[in-house]
Amino acid sequence: MNNENIVKDKYYQELLELHKLMAELEQIEMAMQRSGKQPWKTEKEYQAFFDRAKVGMVLIQNERIVHTNNPLSDIIGYTPDELMGTPFMTYIHPSEVSRIKKNYNNRIEGKDAPIIYKTMLAHKSGRGVYVMAKVAAVIYRENSAIFAVIEETTDNK
Repeated sequence: MNNENIVKDKYYQELLELHKLMAELEQIEMAMQRSGKQPWKTEKEYQAFFDRAKVGMVLIQNERIVHTNNPLSDIIGYTPDELMGTPFMTYIHPSEVSRIKKNYNNRIEGKDAPIIYKTMLAHKSGRGVYVMAKVAAVIYRENSAIFAVIEETTDNK
């Protein structure tokens, strides 16, 4: 297999991983809608989904973090409690804010936006952290949201 095919294969594997996680998230949302469960019970199910993950994950709605997990906290240095309810752009490295904001707005508006890309987050210590982001639009509580899988990378873009 040549280098180009290896890269394409990895890309498709990453897409498949994102698709599987999105499908699980959508199942939780649909079950909540069908069952009429109390919101706090559903929130526990959502959080359990995030807590089971071994990779950083975040759910963003109205530009604020509504769910996250410990692996993401390990990457950027903030606890999940510190992250919850805060504007997600706070954790984007200043050099990437314009690009990520554009991607976010395009995705929310149903326009084209990259699904998998490298970017830099801002660690609590102030240093930049290179990550691979796998991002998709989803429905959360009957409204548009953004679901992202975040993994730290060692390369410099």
